[in-house]
Amino acid sequence: MSALLICCANVNAQQLPDNSLPRPKNHFSFGPKVEGNQLQLQVDQVVANKYYIYNSDDQYQGYRLGVFGRVETGGKYVQAELGYLHNTAFVQFVNLNPDEDKREGVMYVWTHTGPVYDFRRIDLTGMAGYKLNRWLHVQAGGIVAYQFYDKSYRVSEEEYDKWPMMENDRIWMDFPLFYNRWLLSGKVGISTELGRFILDANYERSLTNVGSKIKYKEQEYPLRQRNYLFQIGIAYKLIDLK
Repeated sequence: MSALLICCANVNAQQLPDNSLPRPKNHFSFGPKVEGNQLQLQVDQVVANKYYIYNSDDQYQGYRLGVFGRVETGGKYVQAELGYLHNTAFVQFVNLNPDEDKREGVMYVWTHTGPVYDFRRIDLTGMAGYKLNRWLHVQAGGIVAYQFYDKSYRVSEEEYDKWPMMENDRIWMDFPLFYNRWLLSGKVGISTELGRFILDANYERSLTNVGSKIKYKEQEYPLRQRNYLFQIGIAYKLIDLK
């Protein structure tokens, strides 16, 4: 009888979960982050059979400053970032019907290539990552951003009245006025760690239109625009709790 009880006790003990096994501990880190970026605006459209608007191959190098927080469990982690990003957008405008603009004081043979607005935003990023090995991590997530209103390349109405030849510049000078304030983007990338430093490279693509319309001669026209960002950054674990 005693042997039977001992046997049953051993069987029951084997069926119970082993709470003595160590569980993965959460690892929290927090600190500043700096990134460099290249911005590409994508637009390819004709407006009012008058202007052809398309993206330029020219790009500026911009920057992003922010902070990050990361929680790791085993080989997985989630990371949140709050940042301020700045760059400059290039767009090309071509007058398709210059003969319509033949009048005194107006430059009717017209093409504009260059910056149209400062791309400035505050963004909140959420990402999930997985450590494939000690050196290579993959990550993906989403971004909610607020884009600032910008008038840096626009002139006043008085200037248009004073200089009639500037009238054809109105469409590109007003271009940023119709940008959406709130943007959603997706992000994928890779990263690695060197002590307290985190190095990463990410590719971002807007999921919502940067701008959905443009105005010409008091009439609004739909305009589809997206942007792409390639970013390389470095972060420092100012707080590193294991």
